[in-house]
Amino acid sequence: MLVTISGPSGSGKTTLGVRLEQEFGAKFLPSWTTRTPRINKVADPAYHYVSQCEFEYLRASGELLLDESIALNNYGTKRDDVSLALVDQSVVWLADLTGRAILTLLGEGYIPDLCIIMHVPKLVSQSRMEYRGDHPSDVCNRLNRYEEEVDNCKIICNIHNNFLLIDGLSDQGYIFQMVANKIHSIAHIA
Repeated sequence: MLVTISGPSGSGKTTLGVRLEQEFGAKFLPSWTTRTPRINKVADPAYHYVSQCEFEYLRASGELLLDESIALNNYGTKRDDVSLALVDQSVVWLADLTGRAILTLLGEGYIPDLCIIMHVPKLVSQSRMEYRGDHPSDVCNRLNRYEEEVDNCKIICNIHNNFLLIDGLSDQGYIFQMVANKIHSIAHIA
């Protein structure tokens, strides 16, 4: 089962994903990136950190279904990983993706079982990125993409039948319970 989580930077995507992983047994669909790990992070299960050369090899080999440049870093998701997540209904696979990446998935005929869309105001997004130690130039670049991300998430809500729109300022326990209930209703798992 493929569950995507999207929204502006600092909206709580990774926080939600880690909690789903810890308490629900979900697994992160790996994203390959050239960025360095964040200072305040322990190991981020959503990412495989690779060199620019390694990323270029993945890109040239055609292994990447999704391939984006964000804040001067590359991010990609392998085609085979997405295909497996859609077929494997025994596991809840989480994909932390931009709205643009989800629109690419939908355009390629890969339909996630559930799209979770997190939203926070732009100033909250900025303060959360600064608090977690993002480099000032990364904060600036990501804030420049804020409106595009919000617009893409609105499009997803209009074209995908199974989505949850979540206020990232809500209580984390409430958010987790709402998402867990939705996943249970889709997967029919105990």
